[in-house]
Amino acid sequence: MIDGDTDELFEGRQFGRRMGPGKRPAVLVIDLQVGLTQPEWPLYGNHDDVIACVRELVGAARAAQVPVIYTVVAYTAAELALDCYPLLRKMPSMRDLLTGHVTTEPDPRLRPAANEPVLVKKGQSAFIGTPLAQILLGLGVDTLLVTGANTSGCVRGTVMDAGTLGYSILLVPECLGDVTEQVHQASIYDMNAKNGDLTPLADAISYLSQVGQARSAMA
Repeated sequence: MIDGDTDELFEGRQFGRRMGPGKRPAVLVIDLQVGLTQPEWPLYGNHDDVIACVRELVGAARAAQVPVIYTVVAYTAAELALDCYPLLRKMPSMRDLLTGHVTTEPDPRLRPAANEPVLVKKGQSAFIGTPLAQILLGLGVDTLLVTGANTSGCVRGTVMDAGTLGYSILLVPECLGDVTEQVHQASIYDMNAKNGDLTPLADAISYLSQVGQARSAMA
């Protein structure tokens, strides 16, 4: 856990000021795929509670007609044969995430809708090598509610790029997970200090409801 000295240090450097959300959000569900959520696979993390909370948030987003976008990690057999990704040399268990294999499918409890794209990525950031930036631009999105796993890796890589690209970021803690609680908490703490606003699930759902009401009033 984070100690009081760190709190004092960060406060003294004016870290962690809230930015607030915009008016056109999207929900991003990062890598909650079978290879990370089912215990028979080496990359497994116990994300059952996370998935339940993501389902709740996604339900609120659908009710408010807010876009939901999913990502998964997957590699083709040719890419594995080339051995061209440093991440695979650093984490060889990721070679199990072979395109077309069940490990690369979203967890079956999530069930993306027909208008909810599932983007395939090769590294940590969801913005690199995917059409995510183009999709968000086309939708006019200004705010990302970030969910998924792992907090210290793909979530953090995506959040850092999202901030650089100018998006407001809401970090929904109940909807984020990692393989250990210590790494998870440290990552959330640091992202809240430097990249986005820590926003409890109830507050995130309330925000989505307000967005939906505003859209209905304009219709």
